[in-house]
Amino acid sequence: MDFRLLLALASSLVAAALPGAATAATYYVRASGSDAADGRSPASAFATIRKAAAAVLNPGDRVVVGPGTYSEGDIGPAHNGIPNRPVVFFADRSGAETGDQPGPVVVTPMAPYTTGFLFLGKRGVTIDGFTIRGATDACVQVRTSADGTTASTAITLRNLEVSNCTRRGIDVTAVGSVTVEDSVSFGNTTGISILGPGGAGPRQDASLGAPEILARGNTVRSNTAAGIFLERVVGGLVADNLAHDNGTVGIDVRSSSGLSVLRNDVRRNREGGIVAGKGVGDRAVGDVEVSANVVTENLGPAIEIIAAGTVVAAANTVPAAPSSAVVVRGNGTAVATIRDNDLAASAIDAVFVESVADALIERNDIDNSGENGIQVRSSLSASIRDNEVMQAGSNGIDVEGDGVVAIENNRVISVGVQRSAPAIAVESLLGSAMITILGNEISGASSHGVSVAGAVAGSVSSNDIDGVGGHGILLDRSAGISLRDNDIAGVVFAGIRGRESADLVAIGNVVANPPDGGINFEADGTVELRENRVFGSGDSGLAVVSASPESTALFASNVVSESEVRGVFSTGAQFATGVGNQITTSGQSGINLPGTGG
Repeated sequence: MDFRLLLALASSLVAAALPGAATAATYYVRASGSDAADGRSPASAFATIRKAAAAVLNPGDRVVVGPGTYSEGDIGPAHNGIPNRPVVFFADRSGAETGDQPGPVVVTPMAPYTTGFLFLGKRGVTIDGFTIRGATDACVQVRTSADGTTASTAITLRNLEVSNCTRRGIDVTAVGSVTVEDSVSFGNTTGISILGPGGAGPRQDASLGAPEILARGNTVRSNTAAGIFLERVVGGLVADNLAHDNGTVGIDVRSSSGLSVLRNDVRRNREGGIVAGKGVGDRAVGDVEVSANVVTENLGPAIEIIAAGTVVAAANTVPAAPSSAVVVRGNGTAVATIRDNDLAASAIDAVFVESVADALIERNDIDNSGENGIQVRSSLSASIRDNEVMQAGSNGIDVEGDGVVAIENNRVISVGVQRSAPAIAVESLLGSAMITILGNEISGASSHGVSVAGAVAGSVSSNDIDGVGGHGILLDRSAGISLRDNDIAGVVFAGIRGRESADLVAIGNVVANPPDGGINFEADGTVELRENRVFGSGDSGLAVVSASPESTALFASNVVSESEVRGVFSTGAQFATGVGNQITTSGQSGINLPGTGG
């Protein structure tokens, strides 16, 4: 035999043996068809989808189903697809391929069948365009093989309508990669449920790529539990979905990582909008982003994240929240970033962060929160900057922590409207906080402009404080604090007040018309007041009262005018020195440093 002929024959045999080498076939199903036919043309269509599914032999095979109602279920292909050549079940709603009149393609599972489509350990399969109703189990199920060894993967569920099934609308368990898109789910328990293996389940074929979950463009509404539920998912995207009027949470994510929740519209769900990491036991999430969503009128928190890793909540819009708008609770090591959110009309806190190692809260627009604008609790480090907080019922910014706190360049306007509270408050219960409060604009607080308790180092500088119902700045039980270049007016009590504190420095501050004193320190250690200007004080312009005889007080290059009592006053310090001060029109005395060595 000719060598070239042998070579050609061998090549053809090898090619025939390759996966997917066989020619893909199309099988037709019509309501008017017959399972005794061959299904290879509209004229010889099968009557049932199950018959066509059993006929599938090769990757790339298609099952085209014409409009009508098919009372069957537990449908799944006999064989798998491969990358770029999936097995496709296509609902021909237009009738363009089957020649039928346009209409829905409806699957209503009847006994003994419990579900519409059932994939056990399948890969490379697409379902497109079907309506599945009234299953006694889930409308669509994607699961591992019956023996639990093979995950279903590379599954696409597209353009489906799944409704009024006894359990979930779409139920996916322990899969590799799955896409659920442009589908509608209503009247079920959970609308779309995806439970990944979380690293512990059977692995998919490596040729199909990394496991990833994609749920996008779906509408989930009026389900009795969650709209979209994901658990043990590693890597994925939940995007552009509409989730509304569900019985629990709009989007519920648990025990997952590497997940992005983006551009969803979530509203009027009964227990929360987007909730990640909540549930019985340890369900915390890590490396999760929740961004660019619209979340409104949900009865629980709009966005709530229980974090065990890095989480981001950014560019979300919350027009109304009957609870809190954005909540992040960590495990002590989590890192949280909350930025660029537009948060209005939250009944409790607009932003609440607790027990994280590092919190960055920046560029949020917060209006009309029932409690605090921003509240941070029990966190090691917090940076709060460039936010605008208006009309908060309590504090504008409230931090309780014993680590590093930076509050910079925020606008805090008209806060404490429900109860007396400072515009900015920092409290360290252990007396160990290190603070930077810089460049903030504060106006219209019902209590103090800035209140600091328990800090051991730091600065309060370049803040503009006007129209507050207490002190401009209050330091309590703090030490090692520098107060520089603050501009304070319109206070009810003192411009700057220090109580039970030590080692304070006040330089370059301007205080106008304080009824209860310009800068008034009850402080031990080394106290310096330099280059400050105080006008129209109702008490002493500058005062230092020390309990420790070892304390020292320095007043240098200050300008004090029109104080009703004293211009400069010190008592209790071992040494009190006044150098280069300008005192004019003081009610009792210009400089009074009794009982000191100065």
